[in-house]
Amino acid sequence: MMGYATFIPMLVLICVSSSVFCDTPEDAVKGMLDAVKAEEWEKVVSYIDIEGMVDYAKAVYRRKLEALPDEKREAAAKELEALDAEKVRKGTVKKMQDVFGSDFEYRILGTEETDEDKAVVIVEFKRKDKTRNDAIPTAKIDGKWMVSFRDLVSFKEKKQTEK
Repeated sequence: MMGYATFIPMLVLICVSSSVFCDTPEDAVKGMLDAVKAEEWEKVVSYIDIEGMVDYAKAVYRRKLEALPDEKREAAAKELEALDAEKVRKGTVKKMQDVFGSDFEYRILGTEETDEDKAVVIVEFKRKDKTRNDAIPTAKIDGKWMVSFRDLVSFKEKKQTEK
């Protein structure tokens, strides 16, 4: 069974064009999670920042690429080049369909704004007998709030180099 710690990174890899307009960070998170519960997978991705997700997925893949032995690195680099929004979207939607479905409850606990265009929505998830709080990053992009992992990659890379 996959935990919620895996849920949010999996959402990072979803890509499709966005058509939903959200006035607040909470609207974006609520819309996405309601669509997950309803198993409306194409609607789920309409709440997610496409460009940020693709960039994040590529950055994660590049980090993994660096750790590979030389003989495997060239083939993996070709896979990275071929990574596009449609491939990532299809793979992630399939994985979400297999793993999550509607088997959870959630409650939005609050929002912490980091600046006028970025905020983190704190969500309490309940699945079976377990409860967990997660922070879901959002950003205002082209006037609408979306679930977004923009800038988290550079932050994580910076943290790793500081150690």
